[in-house]
Parts: sequence; C-alpha cells; structure tokens
Amino acid sequence: MKVLKYSLLIALTLLLTACNNAKSEYETPDKEAQATETPTEIFSSQKIDETISEEEMDSSIKQYLDTFNTLEENTSKMSERDELSEKDQAKLNRLTKMAHKNDENFKHFIESNQIPEQYEKGSFEVSDYVTSVNELMSKINDKVNETKNESHSDKAKLKAVGEIEDLNAKYKDRVNGKKQEKVEQFLNKHEIKTKAFD
Repeated sequence: MKVLKYSLLIALTLLLTACNNAKSEYETPDKEAQATETPTEIFSSQKIDETISEEEMDSSIKQYLDTFNTLEENTSKMSERDELSEKDQAKLNRLTKMAHKNDENFKHFIESNQIPEQYEKGSFEVSDYVTSVNELMSKINDKVNETKNESHSDKAKLKAVGEIEDLNAKYKDRVNGKKQEKVEQFLNKHEIKTKAFD
C-alpha cells in the first residue's frame, strides 16, 4: 500500500506547497541547498523474442520497481521546494522523462518476449499500475506548478483543487487500493522484494 498512500501524500503536499509559498522560519539554507541525486540507470533490455526465465523476470520486475521508487522519491523531493531554479526544473524534467522511459522499456520487454505463463497477467498489472501512477503524479505536478506560477488568490487555489480532484477521478479505475493490492499479491506470490511496495 506504500505506493498509493505515498502518491496521495505527495499530491497533497504539492498542493499545500503551492497554496503556501511562505518559507518556514525553521528552514535552514542547507536544506534548500541539498542536491537531489539523479539516478543514472533505468530498466533496460535489448532482448526481443526470447524466452525469459523466472529468475530473470524476478530481477527485471525488481529493477523496474526499484527504479520507479527512486525516481518517484527524487521527483517528490524536487517538487516540494517552493521555488525551482532553471537547473532544478531541468532535473525535474529529466526525472519525469526517465520515469516515462522506465515504464516504456519494461512494457516493451514484457510484450516482446516470452515470459513465464505464471508471470504474464501480473507483469502487465504491475506495468499498467506503475505507469498510471507516474502519469497521474506527472499531471498533478504540472497542475501544482501552474498554480505556483499563477496568482495566489483563493479562487485560483480552489480551481486547482477541483482540477486535481478531476484528475484523481479520471485515474480512479487505474490507481486505487484494489489495483495496488493485486500488484502486491503478485509480488508476494513470487517473493519479489522491492522498495516501492514494502
């Protein structure tokens, strides 16, 4: 349940950050200066039309989900800042592109190879769920950044809240507790331990 709770917490945090641009009196300059390390690797495989073993499926799913988790944590840290420099914004854009490429690469891997029968349904559920979480968070992040850049009127904030609620409603069939539970059951069944779902 970590991903769903974490995603909703991030959305709320992003919105509250946009609504309250004032810096805390307890915030230290060091916190602002801390650099967020950009991951250097995402899931990647050049295999096409090959038979994939159970062991390789386990390690591929783990790599995909651990990469998702790392990218998501880094994106969240960057998004929580009140203001982003051009360099920070470029890094945030790079993280978003990496998350999208991670999703694309994993989906291509499971579509282009013969994976063990007992992994077929679950692998696609993992891919669909994580891709949907990434899409939703990216759209929420865009909406929050729009709100940060626009006026700080209560009317604009309420409009943004409504638009974020609309986004949540649009994705509720793909990003919800039931879908997450299916993913977790699949991971537990195959004893795949990942940071994204501890």
